[in-house]
Amino acid sequence: MKLFVGALAVALLAGCATSPVPSDKARQAPSERVSGYQKPVPGGSSLIVTRDTGFLGGGCFATIFLNGAPVAKLDTGEKAVFLVPSGEWLLGAALDGSALCAANPERRKRPGF
Repeated sequence: MKLFVGALAVALLAGCATSPVPSDKARQAPSERVSGYQKPVPGGSSLIVTRDTGFLGGGCFATIFLNGAPVAKLDTGEKAVFLVPSGEWLLGAALDGSALCAANPERRKRPGF
């Protein structure tokens, strides 16, 4: 019985795992969910944000922020390409939605892009 309970616990934890998605394998997010930095910029670069796959947060969109402004909503396995001018950028993400999605941690930010 203990073995069965242990195996069940491991299976449930594995179901919550996420898997990274290579950028070339990720689906492009629909244009209605990508709202910023879509026009080419002279001397600029491409910033590609890819969301992993898996059960954890899978029912919620991940809102992507650039310099504090929301610019995309990504589903699991999707990516968005942003055309940004050179310089330093603050990239943030937060799971968005109601019910269990609203119980997620606050926005995560990463400077230096």
